[in-house]
Amino acid sequence: ATIVVGKDDDSMAEREKTVVSIIESGTKILGSVRDSFKSFAYNTIDDQSGTMVCQLLPDRVVPTYILIETTTTLFALFGWGKRKRKTKPAAAALAELALSFRDLLSDLMHATSLFRAFGDENNSTDVELLIKNALDSIIDRQADVAATHCEDHASVRRAINEVSVSRSMTTDRVDPFLVEMWENLGSFDETE
Repeated sequence: ATIVVGKDDDSMAEREKTVVSIIESGTKILGSVRDSFKSFAYNTIDDQSGTMVCQLLPDRVVPTYILIETTTTLFALFGWGKRKRKTKPAAAALAELALSFRDLLSDLMHATSLFRAFGDENNSTDVELLIKNALDSIIDRQADVAATHCEDHASVRRAINEVSVSRSMTTDRVDPFLVEMWENLGSFDETE
């Protein structure tokens, strides 16, 4: 957003007032985004919420985080740093935005933990139990095709292991970004 202030109104107080309004709007939007994600994650299977996190990370999450960090640096130049959140409305508004974003990151991390927990309807992640349940759901074969059952067992085992490893690798790549951003935004929670 570009702030256009007339020459007569160009003061630090007016700039701060304008910035606070813009940041408060961003905080409201972020709250709506968080509510939408929680609703989506609650009403879908874990596969879809995990996929959504992987899509949001480069498209929306990292750019938003960078914007907050850049704004923090800029605000410090204006004397509205993190330590001034009790006395400067702009610093307080940015802290509220950063902590709201941190809450969204918590929701995203929760979604990736569910995505990692590849399991059955009871959230069991025992691979042998998953294989048994998968084989039980395959249509009963004729008795003379017993050898196929062994091949099915190996195929199902490989498929379940591959999906489990793939999900683990995905979250191993995604989680460090989310955790680092979450930890860094924790500095807004400290009052000095």
